[in-house]
Amino acid sequence: MSDLTRRRLLSVGAAGVAGALAGCSAREGLEQVRTEVDRVRQQSGPDLVSEGEPEFDDATRERLRETAVEARESVLHLEYGRGSGTGWVLDADAGYVVTNAHVAELGDTFTVETFGGETGEAETVDYEADLDPDVGLLRTDISGLEALPTGSSDDLSSGDPLLTIGHPSRTGKWIISAGRYDQHLERIDWLLSTVPSSQGNSGGPLLTADGTVVGLVSGTTAPENSPHTRSDEVFTRLPQVGKTTAAPIETVLDRVDGWR
Repeated sequence: MSDLTRRRLLSVGAAGVAGALAGCSAREGLEQVRTEVDRVRQQSGPDLVSEGEPEFDDATRERLRETAVEARESVLHLEYGRGSGTGWVLDADAGYVVTNAHVAELGDTFTVETFGGETGEAETVDYEADLDPDVGLLRTDISGLEALPTGSSDDLSSGDPLLTIGHPSRTGKWIISAGRYDQHLERIDWLLSTVPSSQGNSGGPLLTADGTVVGLVSGTTAPENSPHTRSDEVFTRLPQVGKTTAAPIETVLDRVDGWR
């Protein structure tokens, strides 16, 4: 796939399905991914939580709430002139921040804001230029950050509660939404979940109820973003017409370890 074709595909939006197609280097591979995406879309109908608020019992809901409130201290708001994205702290001592490649490629430097209101800058360390996987690494000058612990995506089972924290542009900053784990599409190395996301969530952490990162949010299987409305501070009603995609944490760490 040519670079021009890749960019046109990505123009559907940061949370668009095209993000997963960008790494294809041959027509055959592209068609295989298209077929897989079409299959997922067909399965992403009535079984989805349409309003982004899963039916968790009170204990699970409270556990997710507590986890989210603590984890958002390690989630950063990234601005790069033409838009914004999300990043999360991987190594607090070194200032390393993980985000998507399609965010990192948009600038050499970014304005960074913490949940507590502190601001600083981050520089792009490196990223996967072909967006396969959609992983990038920044380094910030902000001190006093706390890293998020990483877990294992292999430990996930279908239906497990998950959450993400990000900055969907039509909703606000540090919006926390929850859903359930669906499956790992090994052929294209996607984790799928019903955790609502939108443009601006790109680069956010996919977290378990225990607060460990198991994936890096990159997009959705929907071709376009849906409109959003504000709910409360922790669980936000985001209409969901597809499933959220994320790179498994093992893939993320494999890439960034070579850049540090």
